[in-house]
Amino acid sequence: MSDQQMGGVERFEKNVLFGIVRWFSLVMGALGLIVLVIGGMMLFKSWTAMSDAKEIKISFSEVQQKVQEEKRNEQGAQPETPAETSAPTSGTPGAPAEEVSKTDKILIEIVALLVKDTGSEQPEEVTQRFAKILKDKVSAVEENHHEEFLTSMKEVVGKAPAGEKGNYTDKYLESYFEKNAKAKAEAEVKKFDAIKNLGIYAYLTVAGLLTAVSFGIILILAAIERNTRTRLSVG
Repeated sequence: MSDQQMGGVERFEKNVLFGIVRWFSLVMGALGLIVLVIGGMMLFKSWTAMSDAKEIKISFSEVQQKVQEEKRNEQGAQPETPAETSAPTSGTPGAPAEEVSKTDKILIEIVALLVKDTGSEQPEEVTQRFAKILKDKVSAVEENHHEEFLTSMKEVVGKAPAGEKGNYTDKYLESYFEKNAKAKAEAEVKKFDAIKNLGIYAYLTVAGLLTAVSFGIILILAAIERNTRTRLSVG
């Protein structure tokens, strides 16, 4: 092959072939980075979707609406059972003060509100009964939601009209566990979908990473080849 032909091949490699390789590698490397970022974000989103149900919020207005609906439905029926026989309530104030946790203190405060509202002549007996019922209800709630559950209940009981605090407590518990069951069901569906998508997004993340790294290496090799040829030409 003549020098002229050799020069033509080198110019083709330098001006066309290397240019195509560099631009193609640059585009594919950028695409790999985009896939890596998107895959990583979706992977993180799928992972967080596998968490348990979020905390439940029950407002006083929701409970009030349930109480009013029940009253409308029971018009003409027999009077409601007194609050002291139907209201589930709080914890026993038997432990020493230094051993009482924050949630226990809230339980005691709710008990005091309910016992006072019943006007019972045997407050100790009513307190113990309310305490047992409410503790059973609290045990059905996730431990990390105990404080939020009781704080929200105390707010509702505190705002409830005199003589109706027990009924408002019942309706609060009814609303809470309805919402909690629904939230758990939704969380399970999300968790199932997240597990299905986890593999896909993990594959995309790894594929994006490998693509970006592979074409990045090609760009580096092309740059080394170009610089080597330049030095040889100058030499």
